[in-house]
Amino acid sequence: MIDWSFESTTIELSFDKGETGANQISGFRFLTEYQIEVALILEEAISASPEHKAYFLTDIQFGADEGEIAEKSLSDFWTLHDTEGLKWNTLYKLKK
Repeated sequence: MIDWSFESTTIELSFDKGETGANQISGFRFLTEYQIEVALILEEAISASPEHKAYFLTDIQFGADEGEIAEKSLSDFWTLHDTEGLKWNTLYKLKK
């Protein structure tokens, strides 16, 4: 589902030094063949919500040490995805 080649990074850890691996990768995109299905799931979640909102969490061990919260319309979410990529360890609050 994830296009791991979007951001080429070799993850390095030294458990002897107490490293957690955080801050080694920051962004990603979905593989093209899964984008339509992901979009449909998000649209359905927003439509089924009484508040017409959905939450999408991008949690990964090697992402940013500190998480973020980003409020986006669904169209802005996909524009960000296509132009800059989505950020790991971010909670996206999505609306129509």
